Amino acid sequence: MKSLLIITGFLFVTNLFGQNINDQEIITLKSGYQLIGKVIEMQPGVSITIRQQATNDTICVATADIEKINRIVLTNNPDTLRELKPDPTPFKMFNTKKYMLQLSYINMPFALQQIPISGGSIAYLKSFNNKYFIGGSLGLLIQSKPFQEVEYIDEFSSLFLIPVLIENKYRLSFRDQRRRASLLLGFNCGYTFNSSYTYYESSRGIGMGAVTMQYLLGIKLNFDDNSGFLIEPGITYMPLRNSIYSGDTNTYKGHMELLVPSMLTMRISYFF
Repeated sequence: MKSLLIITGFLFVTNLFGQNINDQEIITLKSGYQLIGKVIEMQPGVSITIRQQATNDTICVATADIEKINRIVLTNNPDTLRELKPDPTPFKMFNTKKYMLQLSYINMPFALQQIPISGGSIAYLKSFNNKYFIGGSLGLLIQSKPFQEVEYIDEFSSLFLIPVLIENKYRLSFRDQRRRASLLLGFNCGYTFNSSYTYYESSRGIGMGAVTMQYLLGIKLNFDDNSGFLIEPGITYMPLRNSIYSGDTNTYKGHMELLVPSMLTMRISYFF
């Protein structure tokens, strides 16, 4: 009997307060249309479902179509309908796209004595629940300063590298991504094609390609849902060599290293 009274009293109080005040949300779509109702289900990055109390209808809206959500408290009396505590909450789920295009600037400051090499790359990545990213990239690297600044290389030499890499990125936090910044650990591997020609005093060198590996630690900064900057310092292992031939007889004389095998690397990217 005592338990029955407690349950009945709880239901009475709940019903009493439920008739006076209701928490609801105003959902503003990117088209400008607004929906008012109670959120009953939310699938992050997919959809949100609300129930409109006036008609008891259930509406499911894709998160990609939502601009923001405002939480309000409404009284049930239509004559006193008012917003008591506006609480604007931006409805942003960062990195919800399954595919990402990335444009990058690459710089290796100490690749060839004190002459840096630099260039760019384009990458296409697929996201798996915003925790793991995999894709491929194509790049182009050249020397940033004339070769006459290297004492043993003739000024008519040229450096022309084309790295083709498989890119892998792991987000270090496995919680749902709702923030503008995240930390990524990157490991890229592939092959660098070397079309360089190097002229020495009495011989010439023809570039040889090499297996390439990169280890990068990235800071990802979102401007909006699916675009922003990615800053990735790290190390690139690219043991490029030249095949050396005699300048007069064209006789093969062996090979020598073209660049420092392990190079500090800075990559700054824009993704969308």
